[in-house]
Amino acid sequence: MKTPLYVLIAAEFIFVLIYAMPNVRKSKSKLPVKTVCAVTYVLIGIAAALASGGYFTSYAILLTIGAVFGAIGDYSLNMDPKSKKFIIGVGSFLIGHVFYTAAFATALVKNSALQKKQIIMLTISAAAVSLLVVAAGVLLKVSPGVGLPPVILYNLAISTMLVFAVSTAVNLIKNQGSGAYPAALMVSLGAVLFVVSDAVLAIIHFSKRKIKIPHAVNSWTYFPAQVMLALSIYFIQSLMV
Repeated sequence: MKTPLYVLIAAEFIFVLIYAMPNVRKSKSKLPVKTVCAVTYVLIGIAAALASGGYFTSYAILLTIGAVFGAIGDYSLNMDPKSKKFIIGVGSFLIGHVFYTAAFATALVKNSALQKKQIIMLTISAAAVSLLVVAAGVLLKVSPGVGLPPVILYNLAISTMLVFAVSTAVNLIKNQGSGAYPAALMVSLGAVLFVVSDAVLAIIHFSKRKIKIPHAVNSWTYFPAQVMLALSIYFIQSLMV
């Protein structure tokens, strides 16, 4: 059952390698290749669930749905804040983060780590992270213009996702010990890389400062992030078998 998973991971690496090539990103084949990369990380999530016993946890179901919305965002997103595709793309990613956060919440509930006190702390932490991201954006003179309202909502969503992901990783290790290291790594590093990829994208397209970052940096943080989150299904479900 693991063979399809290995094949898909190898295929994703090749597809991202192709997508990151400057000549591809500047050609008409950019969107098709990007879409293939997106569909592949969704398939990795499905294969990860099947390789670990099928969809028998809410975590696997919710995380797969989140990945699907991420793929829709990849297909739809246009970095022009005035376009409808920008709103659709940002909205799709926002919904994806809601499902990712819900998946992490189920893992926390499973480990009895989502009581009233923990919920308050997570909420405060998410707000703090969101404010830090805003402060960093101001420092870097990042301004999406008319796209600011959806970007603010998206910032809150991804900040909440990050906080829940890190909390999930910590609680997995706390409750499962060293056997949970792979799952904790996939969850936490996947979430961190997702935030980094978005920060890179924001700087490239919306920063008024002259900061040169190759587009490939976004590709090699974003797609690995989605793959790691998809793979977390396998490692977390394996802990429950």
